[in-house]
Amino acid sequence: MHIPRPIRSPITCSPKDEFAVANSAFRVRDPCGFTFPKPRGRYAFTRPKPRGRHAFTLKERERPNLRCRRARLLAKTFGVVQADAGGFTLPKQRERFAFTLIELLVVITIIGIFLVAVVPALTTIKTATDVTSAAYTIKDALEQARTYAMAHNTYVWIGFYEEPAGQPSTNPATPGTGRIVISTIASADGTTVYNPRSLAAIDPTRVTQFNKLVKVEGTHLATFPDGSGTGDTFDSRPAAIYETAKIGDATPPNPSLTPFQYPVGNPAPAAQYTFVKAVEFSPRGEARINNRNYTLKTVAEIGLQPTHGTAVDVNSRNIIAIQFGALGMKLQCRHTSFSLVEVTIALGVAAICLIGIFGLLPIGLQTDQNATEQSRALGISSVVIADLRATPGSGSGTSPQFGISIPVLSAASVSAAPLYFNGEGQSSTSLTSQSRYRVSITFPANSTGGRVATWVSLKITWPAGASPTNATGALETFTALDRN
Repeated sequence: MHIPRPIRSPITCSPKDEFAVANSAFRVRDPCGFTFPKPRGRYAFTRPKPRGRHAFTLKERERPNLRCRRARLLAKTFGVVQADAGGFTLPKQRERFAFTLIELLVVITIIGIFLVAVVPALTTIKTATDVTSAAYTIKDALEQARTYAMAHNTYVWIGFYEEPAGQPSTNPATPGTGRIVISTIASADGTTVYNPRSLAAIDPTRVTQFNKLVKVEGTHLATFPDGSGTGDTFDSRPAAIYETAKIGDATPPNPSLTPFQYPVGNPAPAAQYTFVKAVEFSPRGEARINNRNYTLKTVAEIGLQPTHGTAVDVNSRNIIAIQFGALGMKLQCRHTSFSLVEVTIALGVAAICLIGIFGLLPIGLQTDQNATEQSRALGISSVVIADLRATPGSGSGTSPQFGISIPVLSAASVSAAPLYFNGEGQSSTSLTSQSRYRVSITFPANSTGGRVATWVSLKITWPAGASPTNATGALETFTALDRN
C-alpha cells in the first residue's frame, strides 16, 4: 500500500495498516536529507493503552537527536559528550592531548630531584674510573719498560712529573697538581749513561725516547703510610718501609741526582720537562728508585690519589698503591667496609639511578663502540710494529708481512704508503669497500751519524675513507727500531 511521507514519531494509523507498516521496505527521509533504511530495531512498535478503538503508537528509542549527516559524522569522529535538541558538544581538547601546569611542574620537580641525586654519584664513578685507569696505565708502562730493558740488554728509565690539571702544558713545564706526566727513555749504548761514582744528569744525546709522552688527568702522586704486611688489601699490603722506596708527593725525600729531560736527541734540545722522580730498570730486569745510588728494595710503591681539577680529594676511598720489587709487580687497591647508613643511602641512590639507565644507555653503547675500536686499533698497531721489528738487515729494507718500506736514516721526515685493514684484521694497500682502519706510517727526521735508532710514528684512524685529520677516532703510537 502507499505510505505517505514524511512519517514522524509518534504515528497513529488504523489496524488494517499495522501489518503493512511493520513489513514494508519503505525509506523515510528526514529534514536534513538523510534516508533511513528499513527499520530493524531502531524503531519499536509498542501498543500502549488504546486511545481510540483501534489505535497504536510508534515510539523512537532514546538517542541523541542527530538530524543531519554532518552532525552524525562529527559525532562518530570525535564522540558525543552531551546531546540536546539541537545536536551535541565536542570534548575539551585538554582532556585528551595536553597536561596541566601543575602536572608539568610536578614532572620538572621530579627531574630536578633526580639530577641532584644522580650527578654526585656519576661524579664519584668518573673519579674512581680515572684513578683506576691511571693506575693501569702506569703499571703497563712499568711492565713495558722492564720487558724492553731485558730484551735489548740496556737500561731504561721511566720518570714521573706532576703539573696543574685543567690547563695547557707550559714550556718549560710548571709544577702543580692533577695531571701526571710520564716519560720513558732507554740507553742508546746499553750502559748506565751516568757515572755511578759521580752522579750527574743523564745526557739527552745518549738516550732514545722509548714511548711517546703520556699524560694522565685527574690523578695525584701521593705518599701513603705503610701497610701492616699481614694481608692482601690496601691497609694490610706489604710495607715499603723506606721513604726512598716510595714515589709520591713527599717521597723520595730528595730529588734524583740523575734526572733526565724531555725531549731527548742529538743535538740536545731545550728541556720542557725535567724528571727527578723515576724508576730505573737494569738489563736483568731489576727495578730501583731513581738510580744505582739506591739499593734494591723488596717492596717499592707508587701512590695515586684522585683529584677534582687541582684539588686533591682527601676523602675519597679510591686510593691505589702500585707495588713492585726487583722482579715483580702487584697492583693494590683499597677496599673498606661501609656502615649501615652508607649502605642505605647507596641503595636509595641506586634505585633512583635505575630511572636514568635508559637515558644513559645510548651513551654507554657509544662508549663501548669506541672502546672496541680502540682495542682493534691497538691490536693492528702491535702487529705492524712487530712486522717492522722483524725486518732483517740494517739501513733500508722492506717488512716481510706488510711490505712496508723502511728508509735509511734521513734528516727529513719520510712517509710510507698507508695500509688499510678491515674489521677482521685483513690488510690491503688500497682502500676498498671493506676497509675500516687506515694506518699512516711516518719515519720522523733523525740524526744520520753514529749508532741511533730509527723512529717510527704510527697513526691509525677510522673510518678508513676519512682523512686522518677528520677521522672519527684515532690512535697514535711512537716506537723506535734498532736498524744498526
